[in-house]
Formats: sequence, structure tokens, C-alpha cells
Amino acid sequence: MGKTYRQINIDEYINYERFYSKYLKNMKRTGTDKISAQCPFHDDQHPSFWFNINNGCWKCEAGCGSGNAVTFLARVEKISQKEAYKILLKEAGLFEEDKKKGKKMKYTLENYSKEEKLPIEFLTNVCNLKQEDYHKRFVSIYYKDEKGNTAAIRKRHHPQNKKRFS
Repeated sequence: MGKTYRQINIDEYINYERFYSKYLKNMKRTGTDKISAQCPFHDDQHPSFWFNINNGCWKCEAGCGSGNAVTFLARVEKISQKEAYKILLKEAGLFEEDKKKGKKMKYTLENYSKEEKLPIEFLTNVCNLKQEDYHKRFVSIYYKDEKGNTAAIRKRHHPQNKKRFS
């Protein structure tokens, strides 16, 4: 039986308005969740490009195409989609490189809070969870015995990490 991983919604961690502002000119809000701008893929005199601030999806009405933040970044930077995705993970604060150990996915108490839809105060005060790892690669879950002593510690890692718990 193959391993299954919970998908992380990167949209919850990226401010797409700030992300796209690095690449677009004359940005203007055109609705509650859309921003239009001049298309970076052709000589655009009038804004024909727009993107959704909630999910990062974009479209050029002049025919340059459409896609998401990964396809946009890959195209504008002339890199692979895999490289673009790694850059977006870094932008979201979910990826860091450790030269000694290779690539690691960050996983903070804030990430766990969003994933489980529980307030951080509840997780720290009631559930006794702690962010102890210096590099923020896991959340420590403490299990207590009937006397209140720590009986075990379980480390919860990023949903896309090969080792989810340790």
C-alpha cells in the first residue's frame, strides 16, 4: 500500500499581491479579489493581465495564456515549474535548505494551527504543544502520564515530509 500525504494549501501562506508586485507594472484592484496590471509577457499598453489575490491564478486577456503562481514564476523567470514551486515554498516560509542535511520542510506551530484549524493558544496552553526545534522543522507533542510527568514526545513534521512523525 502506497503512502499518502496530506496536501498543504500554499495559498494560505502566500500574499499574492506582494508576490506579483515584484513582476508587474501599474497594478490596480479591479474587484474584491482581482488585480489587473500590464502583462509582462508582451508589450502591453493597457492592462490585459489580471490575477486573483486569493489563489494566485492569472490570465492575460490578450492571449498570452493563463495559469497559477507556479506557471507564472516559471515562465517569467525562465525556470522549471519544480524550481518555481520551491521558490514559492520559500516565499511561504515552508521550505529551507540545510547544506549539511539537504532540503527540509519547515513546520511551525502556526502551520499546525492552520492545518488543524485550532487556535495557537489552545494548542500551547491546553494541548501542551511546543515549537522547540531551532530550525522549526517539527512541532513537539508531549504525552503525560497520570502524575503529569512527560511519558513520551512525538514530533510532527511537515505533511509532505517523508517521515510525518518521529
